[in-house]
Amino acid sequence: MSQPQADNPNYRKRAASGHLIACAILGLLLTGCTSAPSVPPPVVESGTQHSPKDAPAEPTDAELKPPAAANPATLALMDRSAVAARDGDVRGAMVLLERAIRIEPRNPAPWIDLGHLHLLSGALVRAEQSARKALALADESTASGLRAARASWLLIADIRDKQERPVEAASIRARWDRLTG
Repeated sequence: MSQPQADNPNYRKRAASGHLIACAILGLLLTGCTSAPSVPPPVVESGTQHSPKDAPAEPTDAELKPPAAANPATLALMDRSAVAARDGDVRGAMVLLERAIRIEPRNPAPWIDLGHLHLLSGALVRAEQSARKALALADESTASGLRAARASWLLIADIRDKQERPVEAASIRARWDRLTG
């Protein structure tokens, strides 16, 4: 005859260890969800005199600007891609740019560079797809976004030249020359 499970000592050990594991996992999950305790602001005694050098400095214009959009790894891959393209390794340059895009897919710069490489290799449809993707990502309300939009449109103008559509290419270039001075 078999013993009821509640009376079996092995069953009790397994159940107890299962509960301990479940509690440990639950504790780890709950600990990971809590935020770090906030640090209270420093206490300033009333009546003390502070010299102007103790006062926090006003932020400079450079400090108010958002950080550069490009990740250092993205920039490094784009630089290596430019070197590979200059050395004639267009396919290798494309692979490096595709890696940069996987790291930072919302940065229009590697999309523009990839479009130029597709244009160089004769893949006009892919070149335009890359240019339009960069154009969609470019935030024209910022200086860098406006530069990206301009570069995307000028890439499209170059594609129109390759497609033997010079009137469209000239129109695009004239519009961006007028807009950017």
